[in-house]
Amino acid sequence: MSFIDWEPMARAGLFGGIFLLALFAVLWVWYDSAGGEGNSWTWRIAATLLVVLTVPAIVLGAANLDAGRETLLTVFAWLNIGAGVATFLTVAAYATWGRATAEPPYVPAPGNNDRTVIPERTPTPPPTQPAAAPKRPVRADAYLVAKAGPEKGRQFPLDGTVVIGRSGQCDIQLEDRRVSTEHAQVKHADGAFIFTDLRSTNGSFLLVEGREEQIRTAQVLIDGDELRIGHTVLQFVDATKAGR
Repeated sequence: MSFIDWEPMARAGLFGGIFLLALFAVLWVWYDSAGGEGNSWTWRIAATLLVVLTVPAIVLGAANLDAGRETLLTVFAWLNIGAGVATFLTVAAYATWGRATAEPPYVPAPGNNDRTVIPERTPTPPPTQPAAAPKRPVRADAYLVAKAGPEKGRQFPLDGTVVIGRSGQCDIQLEDRRVSTEHAQVKHADGAFIFTDLRSTNGSFLLVEGREEQIRTAQVLIDGDELRIGHTVLQFVDATKAGR
């Protein structure tokens, strides 16, 4: 293909279009892998370098060239096309193998008032031993119950100040790649439970009647509130309410 015979604007349009499409695909990789662990940076860097290789052809293609530059233009033109194709193949490979598996987004049903707390269980003594008096389970004033995400089914008692995050040092550790190392905290003060986002990468959200509202300031929790951080949905349960 002889690109030297094309009008400069036509060449720049072709090469620029390939660059823009590849750029948007790479930006999606950066956004999707935000907060990820492991080899997420490998995918980001590889895809970004491929996009950079598409740029020289745009500059050269937009210039008025004589026949002596045909070979140079051809090299950069095919480099642009090849790097663009390689970028899309890299993004497709990332989407297939690079992404961490996650459950589909949790969407609460409108008017959902299901606030069931997972009951505490006391182990039954072996039948060959005399039955011991059952110990009273330790109860907290409130809980966070995982309704969706990697920790689905677990409940976390709230007492004092509780930090939520991916770090093993957090009071509530979530194995969720979109949760920050220290994502948020819940503080019990003056009889209220206050949720605060700790400047997390992907933010914290309150689920209200099927829609999400980002939590930007301290949020006082009420019984039944549902919070989404990363792929995890946590429901706040006030154990002091009637019937708890």
